Amino acid sequence: MENRSSLFGIIALIIGASGLGLGAFSVVNFQVVEGPPGEEGQDGSDGVDGLDGVDGINGTDGQDIVGLQVGILDPDHYEIVSELVVVRILLWNSSKCSIKVFINGSLNATSVPWEWDTTIVTDGWYNVSVRAMDTESNIAQDEVMVYVLNNPSPTPRARVWRFSTYLLTGGPERINFDTKSYDSTGSFNLTTDRYVIPENGYYLLIASSLLRIHGYTIGEIAIWSNDYPSGISRTRSTPDTVNNAHFTVSITDIAYFSEGDWIEITLWLVVGPPADVMGESGDYRSTFFSITKLSD
Repeated sequence: MENRSSLFGIIALIIGASGLGLGAFSVVNFQVVEGPPGEEGQDGSDGVDGLDGVDGINGTDGQDIVGLQVGILDPDHYEIVSELVVVRILLWNSSKCSIKVFINGSLNATSVPWEWDTTIVTDGWYNVSVRAMDTESNIAQDEVMVYVLNNPSPTPRARVWRFSTYLLTGGPERINFDTKSYDSTGSFNLTTDRYVIPENGYYLLIASSLLRIHGYTIGEIAIWSNDYPSGISRTRSTPDTVNNAHFTVSITDIAYFSEGDWIEITLWLVVGPPADVMGESGDYRSTFFSITKLSD
């Protein structure tokens, strides 16, 4: 009886995994056996000789299940990446092949793992493509889309204030701020005393002022916007005493604004009886306004 064998194997070569140049692989052996020849029939006492048996059919050689294939292990499809990004791949059915790494169609590397320095490119979408070619000129390719984000836009937030005393003459008066504590998007104009919304979303608004008045007066603080003609919100406060009283008016609110809307803060001393103090003025100090975007 004659035996023949053929080797059927699939080799998975992991490049760049755990720092190994050559990763784990497996080989599966398939035995091909030629059937034995049939034995001669035995003579019968009165009958005819038996016929020879038929030879067994040869087994077939194993066939490749897959050809050359490549897959990108890192980075992931649609991943947000920054700084140094390591490109790693997985190869099937090849132990010898050339590798090329492309970023947006431009060749950047000829081996893996490869470190892509994303700090030298602008933020945005990028196509990472890896192409493998073996010694028989078989080509395989894989690609992913990633978003580079090294310089995220700052959350719109600002705080302005005025410490020194400022005289009020009666009706609603826009607060004259003179100092910025911070302004992440440069959206508060100290000349117009308005904050211009840099992007759509919900914003947290806080305004407060320390007032000093002469006579019986109610202090009111209000937040105004072109998108809210009647005012976003307002609050009033009354001092405990009539003359030279110090008291605080403050307001906190959340509102939705569109890009380009503006916001301003006003104070109003509502003068009340007795008549002899009508028209009396007051001043404010330690006044601030802050705004922070909460969400879209």
